[in-house]
Amino acid sequence: MSDTITQFQDLLHLCEETLHVWTDPSQRKNQLKKLQDLIAELPGNDKTIQVIQASASALKTAPSREGVIAIDTAATRKLEVLMGKPLSLQVDAVSPQAATFPLSVVLDNLRSAHNVGSIFRSADALGIQHLYLCGYTPTPDHPAVKKASMGAAQWVSWSHHDHSDSLLRELQSQGQKALALETGPRAEWIQSCEVEFPSVLVLGNERFGISGGVLELCHRQLALPMYGKKNSLNVANAFTTAGFYLRQQYQAQMDRVPK
Repeated sequence: MSDTITQFQDLLHLCEETLHVWTDPSQRKNQLKKLQDLIAELPGNDKTIQVIQASASALKTAPSREGVIAIDTAATRKLEVLMGKPLSLQVDAVSPQAATFPLSVVLDNLRSAHNVGSIFRSADALGIQHLYLCGYTPTPDHPAVKKASMGAAQWVSWSHHDHSDSLLRELQSQGQKALALETGPRAEWIQSCEVEFPSVLVLGNERFGISGGVLELCHRQLALPMYGKKNSLNVANAFTTAGFYLRQQYQAQMDRVPK
């Protein structure tokens, strides 16, 4: 039983890695080959295994993110049966909250589904207007995003876009100011700057940051003060911290408006 559980855990990890490299044809091909090989070794022939095998067969002729997600979802269900407990946490039913903060967020090729889920949860707490998931950023179709969001992915407004730069140009044409959360010589301390709303906050890849072309499109770069040896936070933690700084600033601006 433990060997079977390990196989399905490996399958879930491989699905996540495949989605992360999806936009790179060479890496995608290699990952899909690993998926096919692992699925061929899975034991049993129940309905879930048949779904996984059918999805894997379809990937051979028509590779798609949706096919990988279908395998991931079926493997999650199988693993829950084998382990005798759900992998995702139960969430209390809560009425969706209306967006109350004129700030949207662009996720520029984030790698980690857990980070994306955490960002969804913080976005709900902040009343964020919309999340734009770009490139290979995992979407709420991914089980790990659903799990980490604790249900917030059900009601936070979001959409997926292939390219961050073209999206950003469109948002700017609508009058939104683009703010990059990034370290660098152009960066201003977030607690010391005045921000105009509506705005869009851009978050970059965990390892490489915001891609160069997208960074050039941003009106300003904002940075969080760091007091230790590291010069940055995990992207989800950084978003939460920056989001509350900006939310407080927006609230202060609204308080100054004559009633």
